[in-house]
Amino acid sequence: MTIDTQLLDKLDTLIAVTKAVAIPLETRWLDADGVGTVLGFARRQVLENIACRPDFPQPLRIGGTGHPRWQASEVLQWASDHRKHQISYHYPSGSIDKSEVVARRKAGRPRKST
Repeated sequence: MTIDTQLLDKLDTLIAVTKAVAIPLETRWLDADGVGTVLGFARRQVLENIACRPDFPQPLRIGGTGHPRWQASEVLQWASDHRKHQISYHYPSGSIDKSEVVARRKAGRPRKST
């Protein structure tokens, strides 16, 4: 093969990849990084502060124990429903039962009592 033939083969491959049909965002399954990208948070924030909320969509775990995946359409719907309420680490009084949030927290460093 000459250099010209190799270059043409690479160009053909790049054109084919570029023309490939993209999967629409609404039908994709997102991991924690993908959810973070959509919502503007880091992966860790998604897993520790957002995905544990009772009103956040439930994930699918392949095999029952795999990494969680969320359907993008459900995450987008949740985000639009909560757009009027700023997402924060503190739960506004009345919006979420605090006992439910405390029960879902992972054990870790003791928190200051309020």
